[in-house]
Amino acid sequence: MASALAMRPSEYAIKQEMEGCLSLHPTLSVSASKHAKYDHNLMFPDFLYAKCNFLTQIEHAKWPLAVVDTFNWFFYNIENHVLRQQAKQGERVLLHYTSRVRTKWHDTPPADHFNIAVINNMLMDTIMQELHYRELGRGIAQ
Repeated sequence: MASALAMRPSEYAIKQEMEGCLSLHPTLSVSASKHAKYDHNLMFPDFLYAKCNFLTQIEHAKWPLAVVDTFNWFFYNIENHVLRQQAKQGERVLLHYTSRVRTKWHDTPPADHFNIAVINNMLMDTIMQELHYRELGRGIAQ
């Protein structure tokens, strides 16, 4: 029995150490770009633009087609959710939801991935309440 698990090639990422010097690192040790933003820190049009880039990149990275399809449906469901009718407030809730759910999905081991395309309405309601109470707290503090 091996004393360590062998890593597959897809579990490595190329990282630029310094000008002209690239190295391979396990993907678990590679951090996000310092310019990366959480979904909830974007305006909705920027989120939609980033969504297109994300989908393009996961296709180029040869993610399994089932996962790419699931993310396509996830973004479709967010983009067409009834909360979008509430303009900025509804979009803010949706962005906080996507931020939380996508972070959880990416932090979950692949064997335990959940179907991200299915909208969790209870979580959506909880986030809406959290944001509402946060706004109330700001109003009281003023």
